[in-house]
Amino acid sequence: MPTGCYVTKTIQSNTVPPAITGTFVACVGQTTALHDSLPGGVWSSANTALATISTTGLVNCISGGGVTISYTYTNPLGCNNTVFAQTHILPTTISAITGIANVHVSGTSALTDASTGGTWRSDNISIASVGSATGIVSGNSIGTTVISYSQPSGCFATRQVTVNLGMDVVEYTSVYKCGFEVTPNPNDGNFMLTGNLGTDKTQAATIEIVTELGNVVAIRYAVVSNGLIKEKIAMKPGIPTGIYFVKIVTDESSSVMRFILKE
Repeated sequence: MPTGCYVTKTIQSNTVPPAITGTFVACVGQTTALHDSLPGGVWSSANTALATISTTGLVNCISGGGVTISYTYTNPLGCNNTVFAQTHILPTTISAITGIANVHVSGTSALTDASTGGTWRSDNISIASVGSATGIVSGNSIGTTVISYSQPSGCFATRQVTVNLGMDVVEYTSVYKCGFEVTPNPNDGNFMLTGNLGTDKTQAATIEIVTELGNVVAIRYAVVSNGLIKEKIAMKPGIPTGIYFVKIVTDESSSVMRFILKE
């Protein structure tokens, strides 16, 4: 205005939620998670006979078919906007994978699924491979991978498999036999290694403290005199309690002993 006076009015726009993301194909009996990056909205299913959805966006697939999932955001003034996503539910059901999900390096384990006609696959064959028709898992290296069982319909089930060191552990009760003792066992990380490694030579030895998955948490070097070892070990504080292995390696032998680390 010529006088320099003016008036203002605040206009609040109606926020539109971003597009829904997640996995839009699932099988009867399974769940699938949907997401929206704008918090505070409400999820709903257009056909609860086919699928329901939780307040967190987890879709429970009940029957085969296509169902529209919506996410509605309402601003403080009461205005709302809704975005939609189509979820396709495959009519086929698939069972959960069963079997032993831990395998040693160079060992095998059998996984099974009550559903028929599927194919097995490993996400990382460098860790573990699996027979496509048999479900026999072979451990290749230390780590974890996901094994999946997929049907021609597209339905699939997954199971995480762990491959560990799988050392054959022989525990000895006398230092006069070929082997060594961890004393005390269990211990708090301070212990003695004593025993006979089965050689008559004096040579260098590498002592490793290893987790069940094969991760080295401590290492030191010692001298074995005429095959006899007597070494005091003091592990650093802060190492989690649990089951560990002491591995002693020389030019002529490799010996392993299991021990329990306690508080």
